[in-house]
Amino acid sequence: MSTIRVLMLESPLYSHHISRAISLEAVGIEIVGVTQDVSAAEALMRTLTPDVLLVDLNKVWKENFEPLRTICRACPKTLVLARTRNLDRAFILNAIHAGVMGFLPADCHRDQILMAIHTLRQGNPYLPHEITKVFIDGVRHHKILH
Repeated sequence: MSTIRVLMLESPLYSHHISRAISLEAVGIEIVGVTQDVSAAEALMRTLTPDVLLVDLNKVWKENFEPLRTICRACPKTLVLARTRNLDRAFILNAIHAGVMGFLPADCHRDQILMAIHTLRQGNPYLPHEITKVFIDGVRHHKILH
């Protein structure tokens, strides 16, 4: 399989942490760009054509997902992987509606990042147990199924 190209819409500190924590070349991942600016991310998406956009939803979008929708429409083949501390069901659903295909906890470790990126690249969503629990609890409490 070819190298997975990742653009990071993240804080410089976190992007540096990922680059140092993962021997990227060894696992077939290349960080093609890093930015904190949403407008710059859209431009970079068009020019760099990454396979995955890794975005920190805690810092970039609090509740407004329109910029993410715009980025996803501009580059529909890029898969979005989001880090978040927010486990509110409505927040997660809005992020999915905006284009997020996978989630990571904000304090995720190396193996989770690698698994999520590779899972997305295979065409599958990635939901860690914290997010899966949010949906299962929601279904149980709302008694959607009879």
